[in-house]
Amino acid sequence: MVEYNPVSEAVRELVRERVHTLEHLHVLLWLRAQCGADGPEAVRDVERRLTAALSLPLALLRSTLTQLCERELVSMQRTRGEPTRWRYAPATAELDSAVRELEAAYAESSVELLQLFSSNAIERFRSGSLKLFADALRLDKKR
Repeated sequence: MVEYNPVSEAVRELVRERVHTLEHLHVLLWLRAQCGADGPEAVRDVERRLTAALSLPLALLRSTLTQLCERELVSMQRTRGEPTRWRYAPATAELDSAVRELEAAYAESSVELLQLFSSNAIERFRSGSLKLFADALRLDKKR
């Protein structure tokens, strides 16, 4: 009998706060695999390799890498005259652990994880819409 392991709270929080899209997920896991879990080496020519490996448009890939960097999951290294180097570099051991759990959850229960991505996206959309509506009401009252 197959044991059912629901997505942990650490993974739910990681997806809610830092890994919002499937692009984030795939790029993060690709970098982790390329750099090794503890590898300090930045991956060379990431943009070209990731564009080919994941079939992502370059603009979307750059945006995804930048967002993951801002969310303290990867780091970038710029050297004049060379392409930007990126590496898997979670800011804390807890983040690294959560990414490991995320990778396992994706392998074991991808449907539940996809549902989590979808429900979080819907919630972000609703929250953004409510905020926009509330802001519009405030602006209308100032007139």
